Amino acid sequence: MANKKITKKELTELNDLITVIRNKQVTLGGLELQKHSILHDTAVAQKDLSDFQAKLQEKYGEITIDTTTGEIKSN
Repeated sequence: MANKKITKKELTELNDLITVIRNKQVTLGGLELQKHSILHDTAVAQKDLSDFQAKLQEKYGEITIDTTTGEIKSN
């Protein structure tokens, strides 16, 4: 039995479509790395905020702070 092949045009289209998918997968992988980095940076910022809030609480006690004016309100 002779080997059957698709046409060169079909082969080109097939490979082009596979390339598109591979490129999208690489892009998605890059975005996932960025997402991981942003999530890590956010966790660090949340920890920094929590630490700063603890310092403020130690200095001023249980209070509420207006973050626009800096006004302190007792709880």
